[in-house]
Amino acid sequence: MAEQDNYGMVKCELCGSRMKTSKLTEHMKNVHPKGVTTHEERAKIQHRRAAGKNMAMYAVLVAIIVLVAAMVVIIDPFKEETEMEYAPDWTLVDIGGVQRSLYRNYLDISDKPVFLEFYMTNCGHCHSLAQKMAVLHDTYGNNITFLSITIDTRDTISAVNNFISSSGADWTHFIDTPSENVAAKYEAHFTPHSFLIASDGKIVWTHLGDDSAAVFEEQFIKILDD
Repeated sequence: MAEQDNYGMVKCELCGSRMKTSKLTEHMKNVHPKGVTTHEERAKIQHRRAAGKNMAMYAVLVAIIVLVAAMVVIIDPFKEETEMEYAPDWTLVDIGGVQRSLYRNYLDISDKPVFLEFYMTNCGHCHSLAQKMAVLHDTYGNNITFLSITIDTRDTISAVNNFISSSGADWTHFIDTPSENVAAKYEAHFTPHSFLIASDGKIVWTHLGDDSAAVFEEQFIKILDD
């Protein structure tokens, strides 16, 4: 017997027509008086059922693919390129209580490039990268200025100090603020997000996510050799 749908309708298993349950007997009598009498007819019914299920599954698969593709176009969390040519300026108070600006306190008074890292204190990948950067800081810290900004405006100085102690990232750290919103200026919505800035303020390289120390060291060497 055919099964009713949510609207009390049934579908004829022979021709696929939909009708009220009360009309099914009359339909079978008038349209299919002989019912299903041959193996060939039964095979056709089974084929139609299988084709219907396959089409439904195909439609769901296409919908999923379209949705995923749309999400990749809208938000690509692994995109490393940036349309910004020069680093936006910003002014924040570091965790030691000193107000500093990117250009006034760093780029304008020194020929040293700046390695700017956006992170969060509770981000495991950020902690992993900070440990690697700590090793590179020992080698390149005299020639490259290392700066870190946590994009979580709710972070506390205590949380940042704990992050520094556990990772070895012993350089100047800042906590972003809703008013300055440095992360938005740099489109740093995911962490860790790194920017290598030349002494003239030009962004020469960006990197999203954790990676090997060698990947970063290659860029450090390149900017120092220019």
